[in-house]
Amino acid sequence: MPDPPNRHSVDLALERIVVNRNRPIETEKLVTQLIEQLIGISGFSVTREAVLSPYGFDIIARRATGAVVGFEVKSGDIPVGASVVDEFRAILRRGARKEQAILISTGGYSSEARRAIDAAPDGAVQFLDLESLGTWATQVLRSIESETLAHNAGRPAAIVELIIGEAIRRLIEAVAHDPEVLHHVEWRQVEQIVAAVLESLGFEVELTRSAKDGGRDVVAWCTEAGTSIRYLIEVKHWTGRSRPGRREVRKLLHVTVSEAATAGVLLSSNGVAASAFEGLAEADLRLLRFGGKDKLEALCRLYGRRSGGLWLPVIESPSLALLEGLLQPS
Repeated sequence: MPDPPNRHSVDLALERIVVNRNRPIETEKLVTQLIEQLIGISGFSVTREAVLSPYGFDIIARRATGAVVGFEVKSGDIPVGASVVDEFRAILRRGARKEQAILISTGGYSSEARRAIDAAPDGAVQFLDLESLGTWATQVLRSIESETLAHNAGRPAAIVELIIGEAIRRLIEAVAHDPEVLHHVEWRQVEQIVAAVLESLGFEVELTRSAKDGGRDVVAWCTEAGTSIRYLIEVKHWTGRSRPGRREVRKLLHVTVSEAATAGVLLSSNGVAASAFEGLAEADLRLLRFGGKDKLEALCRLYGRRSGGLWLPVIESPSLALLEGLLQPS
C-alpha cells in the first residue's frame, strides 16, 4: 500500500502534472492518482465505475454517510470551453438523486467557460483547474494534519478541542440541511459555528472568551491583494423576540474604531431593532454591516459545500463570501 500523501509528495505530484500537461494520458493518470489519495484519507472509498450518469466519471467516491461524488478529469493543455461546462452541469439534472460532480481541467477554462461558471454557481457541480486543485489538496492535508497532531499529542485539551470541533461541524451541516435546527442551538455554539465557517473560507480566526468579548465575539482576518483585512463579528442569538439595539451597535462600533478594523459585522438571528442605527454619522455607518437568520443559514450552507475536503469552490475573496448578503445601515 502506498504511503499517505503529505505536503511534499503533493507538491511533487502537482509539479509532475504541470510538466506533463501536454501529454494527456500521463496527465490524467497523475491527476487521478492524486485525487484517489486525497479522497482516500478524507474517509471516502474509491471506485472507477461510471454509475452516476450516462456521462461517465473517472472516479467515484463514496462515504458511509451516503455522500457520493463523481470526478471527471480533462487532461491536456487546452482550456475547456463553455459547451463542456454546460454538458457537465447537465449531469445532475438528468437524474433524481443529488450527487456531487467535480470537473478538473489541467488546461484551465476558456473565458467563455469562466463566464458560464460564474453566471450560475451551483454547490452540486464544481470546476477546478490546477491552481484550485492545489488549494483543495492543501486544505485536505491541513485538516488531516491537525487531527493527527491532536491524537498523537495525547493532550486532554487537544482531544477536547477536536471533539468540540467535530460537534460544531455536525451542527453546521444540520443547520444547512434544516434551518429550524438553529432555533435549538445555544448562543455560544452559534459563535463557534460562525468562527468555523469563516475559517473554512480562508480567514484566520480568533473566538473571544465569552465573558470578556469586548463587543465582538469573533475576530477574522486575511490578506487580499496585498492588503490586510480584519473584521470584528458580534453574534447575537437571543431567545424570544429580543433584538439587539442601539447599545449593542454602539459597542460594536466603538471596538471597530478603536481597533482600526475594516468593518464591524453584527449577525443576529432575530434581526435588529428598528432604532439600532439611529443617530450614527454617515462615516460610522460605513464601518458597519448586519445580517440576520438568513445570513447565518447561508454561511452554514456554504460550509456544507466546502466541508469534508471535497467539492470545494475556491474562495478567491473570503471578504466577499462574508459580506455577500449583509446589509449596510443607512
